Amino acid sequence: MMEKPNFLFIMADQLSAHALPMYGHPVVKAANLDRISQDGVIFNNCHCNFPLCAPSRTSIMTGQLCSKVGAYDNATEFPASIPTFVHYLRELSYKTCLSGKMHFVGPDQLHGFEERLTPEIYPSDFIWTPNWQADTTFNDLRSVRQAGVCTRSMQVDYDEEVAYQGVKKIYDFARDKKENPFFLTVSFTHPHDPYITLDKYWNVYKDEVIDLPKRPDLPSSQLDDFSRRLKSHYGIEGQPLTDNEIRNARHAYYSNITYLDDKIGQLIEALTKTGFIENTIVVFTADHGDMLGEKGLWYKKAFFDESVRVPLIIYAPKRYPAKRISKIVSLVDLFPTFVDMAGGTVDKNVVPIDGTSLLKLLSGDGLDWPDCALVEMLAEGVRMPCVMIREGDYKYWYSADGNQVLLNMATDSSELKNLSTSPEMKTIVNRFQEKVQKIWDLDCLTKKILQSQKQRKIVQRALDEGRKTTWDFLHTPDPSQRFIRTNEWWFDVETRYLLRKSKQGSE
Repeated sequence: MMEKPNFLFIMADQLSAHALPMYGHPVVKAANLDRISQDGVIFNNCHCNFPLCAPSRTSIMTGQLCSKVGAYDNATEFPASIPTFVHYLRELSYKTCLSGKMHFVGPDQLHGFEERLTPEIYPSDFIWTPNWQADTTFNDLRSVRQAGVCTRSMQVDYDEEVAYQGVKKIYDFARDKKENPFFLTVSFTHPHDPYITLDKYWNVYKDEVIDLPKRPDLPSSQLDDFSRRLKSHYGIEGQPLTDNEIRNARHAYYSNITYLDDKIGQLIEALTKTGFIENTIVVFTADHGDMLGEKGLWYKKAFFDESVRVPLIIYAPKRYPAKRISKIVSLVDLFPTFVDMAGGTVDKNVVPIDGTSLLKLLSGDGLDWPDCALVEMLAEGVRMPCVMIREGDYKYWYSADGNQVLLNMATDSSELKNLSTSPEMKTIVNRFQEKVQKIWDLDCLTKKILQSQKQRKIVQRALDEGRKTTWDFLHTPDPSQRFIRTNEWWFDVETRYLLRKSKQGSE
């Protein structure tokens, strides 16, 4: 029987599966992800459950749809009382640690992690609360129009620290005399817009190899109602972008994937040098994707595949042989998967998770797999709840005002033909409508979201007055635990922190 595994959970931000070489992209270079993909398990059809940062991460952590836990947008509090998969792993004696972004909102900035090595990059208060009655937006086209090269950026500063702390923590785990397994999350902000990159990575790609969107910007008359609203929300309508602006943004995005890949390589190298690589399950994914100009749309919040289909790679060749899995899965499945892999169980009567453990698919037993993903959009960019179901060959989305789209992904992978009004599709549309009604009470959800927005606006206005106290996580390492101090012989300290070559590792 194999010993309990360690975990390295690597997350990217706003990385579409479409933009990676192991998912068929002909231009992007990601050598380290390619390397673990060759011996890993690649999920071809993994979906986020909410195409926006904080809600998507909440669904990962809780294993539940965001509508159930009140994670409506980038400024809804993540209650400390909701169990996460990290709480389960701590109960299973795992050392749990987070380096990087998780976009927790509220006073609890740990949610089960024993240790956090970096602060958040985004606000942890209610400042980004949407207002459906005023159609608020927190994005614009400057990220695209001003795309290009930089000497340094806030996001580079952040991810340099995330990678450094993550690598250092792997070595710290190797120094630790306790034999408890570890779960280390390393979560980067790249390749999230703005589309700005370092010279070194820009120069990896020549301008002429950067592809333009396969599906051009469509006039509003040819768009579904949801996409029309989204274009207006982002300020795209009436402001056409030039091919050069689009190409520059995609060039920087691809370059930032290569930058991210280098950071992943540093983590894999640390696992190798310490010998942990032999018994560590490496899981790589992203919170959501990026439209990158397809259909004239940018960023996230859409239900098209570039926005909702994310990479998922599990690397543990001694446990799970390399293969591709085409069943439909989603990020809520990670909660039960991690607990299952660690030897635990989840009582669904206590924690009503929506995910299903991926171990069934990893073991080859996927005959009764539900083959379904549920996706929600409840934040800015819409003015009412919008939901999506991907099941088998079909993708269906529906908004509370009755607008709907049905796509056949087997015959229309470009997602261009809305079949919802086609007479021969009536039975399938009715089946999806019934499923939506069974899963969601959209009228009730609308009332809850509007009430939540109003309440948070009041709280935030009050917190902006007088003495300001933030919910930021402040990482303050203790030098006395790292360097030579009083009453310690220098050689003893040096010996405690010295790591010699592992038998499996190489230097």
